[in-house]
Amino acid sequence: MQAVRERSAVRPEELRRRVDPAMLPFRTTGEVAPLETTIGRPRAAEAIAFALEVGVRGIHLYVAGPPGTGRESTVLTAVRSFAATRPTPPGWVYVHNFTEPDRPRTFSVPAGRARRLATAMASFLEAAQREIPRAFESEDYARRREQSLSEVGTRRAALITDLRAFGQERGFAVVMTPTGIGKIPLQSGQPMSQQVFEQLSPEEKADLEQRGTQVQSEVGAFVRQMQQIEKEAQERVSALDREVALYAVGPLITELREEFSEQPDVLAFIEQIEKNLPEHLQDFLPTIEAGQAGPVTARVSVGLGTVQSIEREIEKSGPIHSKGFLTLTGYLQAQYAQRWPLSLGATITFEQSYGGIDGDSASTTELYALLSALSDLPLHQGIAVTGAVDQHGEVQAVGGVTRKIEGFFDVCRERGLTGEQGVLVPTSNVKHLMVREEVVEAVRAGRFHVWAVSHIDEGIELLTGRPAGERAGDGAFPEGTVHRRSPAWAPSSERSTSSPRSSAMRAPGMTMFRMPIFTWNIFITSLLVLIAFPVLTAALFGLAADRHLGAHVFDPANGGAILWQHLFWFFGHPEVYIVALPFFGIVSEVFPVFSRKPIFGYKTLVFATIAIAMLSGAVWAHHMYATGAVLLAFFSFTTFLIAIPTGIKFVNWIGTMWKGKLTFETPMLFSLGFLVTFLFGGLTGVLLASPAMDFMVSDRYFVVAHFHYVLFGTIVFAPYAGIYFWFPKMTGRMLDETLGKFHFWTTFVGFHLTFLVQHWLGNEGTPRRYVDYLPTDGFTTLNTISSIGAFVLGASTLPFIWNVFRSYRYGRVVTVDDPWGHGNSLEWATSCPPPRHNFTELPRIRSERPAFELH
Repeated sequence: MQAVRERSAVRPEELRRRVDPAMLPFRTTGEVAPLETTIGRPRAAEAIAFALEVGVRGIHLYVAGPPGTGRESTVLTAVRSFAATRPTPPGWVYVHNFTEPDRPRTFSVPAGRARRLATAMASFLEAAQREIPRAFESEDYARRREQSLSEVGTRRAALITDLRAFGQERGFAVVMTPTGIGKIPLQSGQPMSQQVFEQLSPEEKADLEQRGTQVQSEVGAFVRQMQQIEKEAQERVSALDREVALYAVGPLITELREEFSEQPDVLAFIEQIEKNLPEHLQDFLPTIEAGQAGPVTARVSVGLGTVQSIEREIEKSGPIHSKGFLTLTGYLQAQYAQRWPLSLGATITFEQSYGGIDGDSASTTELYALLSALSDLPLHQGIAVTGAVDQHGEVQAVGGVTRKIEGFFDVCRERGLTGEQGVLVPTSNVKHLMVREEVVEAVRAGRFHVWAVSHIDEGIELLTGRPAGERAGDGAFPEGTVHRRSPAWAPSSERSTSSPRSSAMRAPGMTMFRMPIFTWNIFITSLLVLIAFPVLTAALFGLAADRHLGAHVFDPANGGAILWQHLFWFFGHPEVYIVALPFFGIVSEVFPVFSRKPIFGYKTLVFATIAIAMLSGAVWAHHMYATGAVLLAFFSFTTFLIAIPTGIKFVNWIGTMWKGKLTFETPMLFSLGFLVTFLFGGLTGVLLASPAMDFMVSDRYFVVAHFHYVLFGTIVFAPYAGIYFWFPKMTGRMLDETLGKFHFWTTFVGFHLTFLVQHWLGNEGTPRRYVDYLPTDGFTTLNTISSIGAFVLGASTLPFIWNVFRSYRYGRVVTVDDPWGHGNSLEWATSCPPPRHNFTELPRIRSERPAFELH
């Protein structure tokens, strides 16, 4: 055996080959030319080269040989060398197929563009993941989404009211329960007992059953309408999501299109991305865990007991969160609806979270927010809350409490510990806590806190600093407690004194100098009415006494006709501004909207209106110059003076348009028509303020022309502007713009054709109130022109009437709050037409442009 081992042994020097460098014909490997083929395989190299030269599609090259002989490297080297002698082939791209996701699409792109497309798409996705959440976190998106859902609540409440009224008329109370809609027969307005029902005659029972069938049929129709409303709400929210998403990625899509504009296949793929991206928003919006810290808000209003979770309404709430929310509403029913039905409407949402949400650990937070809104008591904002709640108000344990405490502690530590911050947790979770030593030390030092509660009343007392309140034997809560302050616990008769908000007569933040100019003008007009009309009333009573009772109020000895003129014109000239000021207000609302600017000199415009109102009571006698019975210098001066605030208004209106982004929709055209027409009337008024001029043209057609330029400009052009402006708000449909502009031009041309020439007729001596004139007077030509204009002016009303009739029935439906895009006053912050009561809650006013700010 030993001999065999020795014979078979391999000597050490045989285990590794060595070469003597002196035997090599070169000093370094740099002197050796690289080998172009595989060593010892010349025929294989020739076969590969031949195969590459074939150039026919469908030919494949198969290489065989022992492992380690360089098959792959040989083929790759040959292919690279061959490819270097041929034109660069196009790149091939595999992209997602939105129609058949399991079958990717392929297409070719020019050489080098495939890699660039991959890079561009990676950049696009990175930017989209940044921009889309940012868009969905904007205040505008939150407001529009909440508005859509609020409108659903308003329509739902209206349907419930109608259904209950229908049942009441037929002797039934319609009640909403968690399991469905029920009907209860009534007797004298109270639920009918079984005993009373048994005592009814067969005919009465048959009649009751027939009426019950009618109510049940109406309930079925109600359910179908509610389903349609919910469907429409979902569609509106989906459309809003699509609009916001595409707006966010619009510039990114445009950039991709511009870069690959010469590659149709890439453009088609980009178009598919744009079309399908809104359907995949969940891939861009983070899913919110129930344990993640975030603000929860609640808003309440008068309603029919409906409490809505916005996340649940738009189907972004998971099943556990939905269950927790329904449990919360059960608590409200038990707490506040023992004596009478709930009469509130409420919405709750997780602010700035636009992905999905699930879990019930925020149900106590939602309930605290709702109780805060109901009681109008603020919650301590330095305390984070976690915990579930049952229908009895008991706070129940949740998962991850240790992590939540530590997470909120880290946030507070970064912002600075104040000694007021802390976390509110369920008592049943305390035995499971295992927080970091750092948190323990902060709690020990009083710089951070952890509170444990077992009932919702304990938590709300800690968060508000007010006792929750225990129900007394009569069902009421003690004064000053949280539950007592809640308007949900009492009927409206008791609630009116317990809620400070119910007595509000104006929107919060609304002050005199935040009112719309139109409202200011109506207010000042009302004051003028109180001043002017009593004078006319007294004059008419005096005239009636003279004619029917033999009195001598207007006896020549007492002033006679001159006294009557003084009384009449003391009413008559303020009356001109009583007529004009509301229409000044209309155009003051229109000009800023179509100039895309705020009103120029808001306060100046208000004070100019006040000045006009004050001076309008001191100019009446300029109508009486020709009587010789008035102080000419005084009334001429006051008449010139009243032109100053009117001129200031023109400066305001023109200043509003100056350097604005003007658009000329029909309301703007009629407002400009008012501006031109009233300007002519104002200029001739300045002429007539001069007694010398007035003496010359008194009782002539010049005065007729002046009168119509003043009044037609205000009570025709401005109201038309207002009708075209507010028609979509009142009806929900747009008036036809083509017909509207035709209406404007026929009105404008017809009016000026009618009355412009009357200035010249008056200057030539044509008296007013004359039915005819002689051909030799020389008035025929201008009167003929005026008559033609009158026919045109009359005919101009026909397109307006047709426009209103047609648009009211078939006009384009308005789907936004503000179809003009730049509305300022509050009516443009609600739907077209507005819902019942205009708003589900009073909006806060921060300037004279509240709607513009809200949008």
